[in-house]
Amino acid sequence: MKFLITMNMPSAQGYLVHQVTIEHRAKSCLEFCEMLNTDVFIVGRQLYRKRSLNMEPIWQDRGEIVLNTAHIGKVAEFVEFDKEDDDESYGHTDNRRQHTPGTRPPIRPRGTVF
Repeated sequence: MKFLITMNMPSAQGYLVHQVTIEHRAKSCLEFCEMLNTDVFIVGRQLYRKRSLNMEPIWQDRGEIVLNTAHIGKVAEFVEFDKEDDDESYGHTDNRRQHTPGTRPPIRPRGTVF
C-alpha cells in the first residue's frame, strides 16, 4: 500500500517538514499505525512521483528507505486523483499550470519570532 508520510524534520530545501511517499506491506492505515507504535524503525520502498512525456503520472522506485517512527508526524494513504470528471472540489482547474517554478519558501523563516 502507498503511504504519504509527513516527517517532523527539516527538508533539504529548508522547509520545517518534508514528505516521503513509500510502498509498505501494511494493508491499511490502522495496520500501519500499529506497526508505527510497535517499531522504532520501519522499512519501505521510497517512491518519487514524476510525469512521463505525455504528462501521465509514473512512479520511480528509489529503493528501500528506513524511517525513524519518532520523527513521523502524519501518515495518510496515498490516493491518486484523476481529472476524469472535471470535479473542481479538489482544486483542479483548466487554467492552472502543471508545475509551479521554483520552491516555496519556508512557512516560518528561521529567526522569525511569533
